[in-house]
Amino acid sequence: MFIAYIKGIFKSCMRRCYWMYNIFRIRSGRGCTIATGARVEGKGKIVFGDDVSVERSVTIGCALNSGISIGNGSRLQEGATLTTTPGTTFSAGKGFTLGLYSRCFVHANWQLADSVSISTYCHVFSREKGKHGKLTIGENSVVGDFSIIDVSADIHIGKNIAIGPRCTIYTHDHDYTDAAATVPWKGKAVTKPVRIEDGAWIGANVTILPGVTIGENAIVAAGSVITKSIPPGTISAGVPARVIKSSFK
Repeated sequence: MFIAYIKGIFKSCMRRCYWMYNIFRIRSGRGCTIATGARVEGKGKIVFGDDVSVERSVTIGCALNSGISIGNGSRLQEGATLTTTPGTTFSAGKGFTLGLYSRCFVHANWQLADSVSISTYCHVFSREKGKHGKLTIGENSVVGDFSIIDVSADIHIGKNIAIGPRCTIYTHDHDYTDAAATVPWKGKAVTKPVRIEDGAWIGANVTILPGVTIGENAIVAAGSVITKSIPPGTISAGVPARVIKSSFK
């Protein structure tokens, strides 16, 4: 019992030393702070701009031949997770925020512009094994608390976009007619990209299904389910969502 305890203490100390070693490998600018208890793993290249803040219990995993680049004045809040797989890149501009306990698992190249915020308790990653899309988010865009973004196919989120809390963006579905499936939800995976154009406003609890484009400056009311593309400059609402006002200007 005592020997097992000592082994556990030794392994814990070695792990902390490994994290500390990787923290010193980060190429960082002036004024960066990394809190005690942050975990940094992997053999990839991590580059921080000036005044980047990494809070306690943050996990950063940068796999071999992958890269993480985060711009000036960015903040990874307590408990957040950001990891890359081999051969992928994650790039965020200045003023990026990854909120409390949010998780980003990068399986393809992701590019986020300046002043992008992924709020608290968000889950951003592919939800279908073996299906990996690219994520791009334009400047000044916000993803609301508790939102889920399924990056099984490419997702483009433009600039100046507000996505409310508890929204879900799906890029994959299953072919329920697949004869080989034992149950409908185990049918062959089908992926389609999603686009949200500049200036769109997505209300709380909205679900966006695969293959949808939401047009520039469109508004989607809270609680809607988007099954078809939404024209620019319109207001849509309902389950499924329909245009209720063709122009609000």
